[in-house]
Amino acid sequence: RQHPNITLYLACFGHWDFEIEFETENKQQFHDLLKEIKKRFSGIIKDCESVIISSEYKFSTYPGAYPTKL
Repeated sequence: RQHPNITLYLACFGHWDFEIEFETENKQQFHDLLKEIKKRFSGIIKDCESVIISSEYKFSTYPGAYPTKL
């Protein structure tokens, strides 16, 4: 949780024990960070799955419902 690239840490129920979200500048930095985490916590990490999200869009259920200027 103290790593500067980590933006969110969630404890989960079900298939995964926890979820970590982090932001990187490029794919190489992503893979390097993933290797660092796996190496540092090799005693407790049994399996790891990852998803790369290259962009995220804001979705508004009610466009125009909230005024931007008063």
